[in-house]
Amino acid sequence: MSRVRILNVFQIPLPTPPPRDAITLSFLDTLWIGLPPVQLLLFYSDATVPFSSILESLKSSLSRTLPLFYPFAGKLTHIPSTGAISIDCSKDTTGAGVTFIEAEADGEIHRLGGGGEQDLLPVLDGRELPAPVLAVQVTRLEGKGLALGLAAHHAVVDGKAVWKFLEAWAASCRRGGDAPLACSVAAHDREVIRHRRGDEIARRFVQQLAPALPIVRNLHISP
Repeated sequence: MSRVRILNVFQIPLPTPPPRDAITLSFLDTLWIGLPPVQLLLFYSDATVPFSSILESLKSSLSRTLPLFYPFAGKLTHIPSTGAISIDCSKDTTGAGVTFIEAEADGEIHRLGGGGEQDLLPVLDGRELPAPVLAVQVTRLEGKGLALGLAAHHAVVDGKAVWKFLEAWAASCRRGGDAPLACSVAAHDREVIRHRRGDEIARRFVQQLAPALPIVRNLHISP
């Protein structure tokens, strides 16, 4: 497809104070610290609504959805004193928010899907901590339609969590305004994952998978 042109980069902040300042990754989470992000790319055909209106609706509904998924607005951070990796959900960090990219490209939906769509996905650089958890890119296709791309850090988010997030975001976008969301959300409390040696196992995994922190070894092998 044709070159994607970045038009604007916005930051969508968490609109309310987070319930917790930090969430320490469990030993199960740390296994994914060096893997490439979870990526999702959705295509939508042409609509009667102007792209500018769609963009504003997506931005405002994302802001309303983030309180239910507040770790997504945080950053993965290394704690040298303990050797642990945590999600920094402090007000200063989540106030900076999620990167939201507006872009355009010359492609047409019916010609996409055969490869080469990587530029429609946002870059989520997890090679060094602190690292963002989530990034979003909305690309207007000149041949009508748009592409919505998401990238989420695999140590924080799995495929099911991404779909739960999208369901909540879509519900907020449909409702508009300040209407409350009536949907189930992913559990963010890692303390429910109990193991008597959990902290020790997590530190060992971190030492093995990312021995040069804050530099993270990226296990992704480019084709």
